[in-house]
Amino acid sequence: MQVNDGYAIIVEKVWKVYKIGKNEYPALRGLTLNVREGEMLSVMGPSGSGKSTFLHIAGTLDRPTSGRVILNGIDTSGLSDSELSEIRNKLIGFVFQSFNLISRLTALENVALPLAVRGVPLQERQAASLEALRLVGLENKAKKKPTELSGGEQQRVAIARGLVGKPKILLADEPTGNLDSKNSQVVVEILRNINESFGTTVVVVTHNPEVAEKCDRIIRLRDGVVESEVVLHA
Repeated sequence: MQVNDGYAIIVEKVWKVYKIGKNEYPALRGLTLNVREGEMLSVMGPSGSGKSTFLHIAGTLDRPTSGRVILNGIDTSGLSDSELSEIRNKLIGFVFQSFNLISRLTALENVALPLAVRGVPLQERQAASLEALRLVGLENKAKKKPTELSGGEQQRVAIARGLVGKPKILLADEPTGNLDSKNSQVVVEILRNINESFGTTVVVVTHNPEVAEKCDRIIRLRDGVVESEVVLHA
């Protein structure tokens, strides 16, 4: 089902309940949250507020217990695992706090992985991966392995990997969590540049108010629902 409404992400009355034994733990409690196409949104809140759960469900890495998620006009509610996988690969880029780079691969090879999954020919994916590294200022580190890179450089490689497939939506979970203030500033400026240059919708889960203030809007979650909203740039 297609829903054309100017929103990249619609999360509608979403509950996510985790069951451990006979106990149930709701992480999201009827969350409703919309993200406009081309918006850069930050999601904040204390530990246990549902931030990462929201991001995983918005990225189809997890399914809601109830409610629905619409991505780029596509209602994901009834999709199979393989269909969700295809959406992730073609529509969404991910950036994680822990980088998740493969140590035996070069920066270029790490960035190229999403394209390899798509079956993009070697020469084409190498060219696209080099361009993605150029966007984050690391084209000269293409042949370096993660152990030869600083933490800030590894995160920039991870951003390049998230960008290489030209996603409509980029989801970043604490992308500056393991970085010092200087590298944090570099990373958030890269994310902002991507948002402004390509119209990519960017959602950043963060504890860092300096990162949040670079975004268009700040949503604060508490106990699995929206507690407050601040619009910084209309």
